Amino acid sequence: MGFFSGIKDFFSGKSDEEKIADLASEADRYADRYDNADMAEAAAMARDYAGRIRRSGSLAAARALFAEFKLAIKKYDEDEEDDSYRSSRRYDDNTRYSDDS
Repeated sequence: MGFFSGIKDFFSGKSDEEKIADLASEADRYADRYDNADMAEAAAMARDYAGRIRRSGSLAAARALFAEFKLAIKKYDEDEEDDSYRSSRRYDDNTRYSDDS
């Protein structure tokens, strides 16, 4: 969980049960996304984690499970091509600029 997310959670006034439900809902959203992409194995894993998060006894345990979930889904998300680097890098590396223009 990021720094600003932690601050938001601190001031949100939500109970621990509501925060646990939010983490489980996030895992469910991942499961829906994987279902829509016909990735049944990843969707099943996400739903399993969502259930485990809901059944966790404390917010700390739920956060630990969610962090484990995020690491587990990394392999599925890495399979998708990430084009974000293209906005910051130049494609034509063969371009040479002369100093005597």
